[in-house]
Amino acid sequence: DEMRKQLNVDFQGYKDAVDNEDIDTTRKIIHHMKSTISPLGPESNIARAIIETGKILQEENNWSVIREDSQHLLSVLEKTIELIKKADNF
Repeated sequence: DEMRKQLNVDFQGYKDAVDNEDIDTTRKIIHHMKSTISPLGPESNIARAIIETGKILQEENNWSVIREDSQHLLSVLEKTIELIKKADNF
């Protein structure tokens, strides 16, 4: 439940940071998400998406590329939040 709550906060913060083209905040949130999702393991879909996005944020200055990648990350993040919510309800 705590992980889901934190991921919801991170989701909105990340989305806002990308919308505002705030590279420092996007990088900070990605770093924070890595620790939040660590219990899910490094091979989870969300961990792989966060790692890939982190690499792009370090290498890329083109916001159209960052936005495109971010859409993938946000989609995976939404699915992860939903799966955690379903697991919490069992």
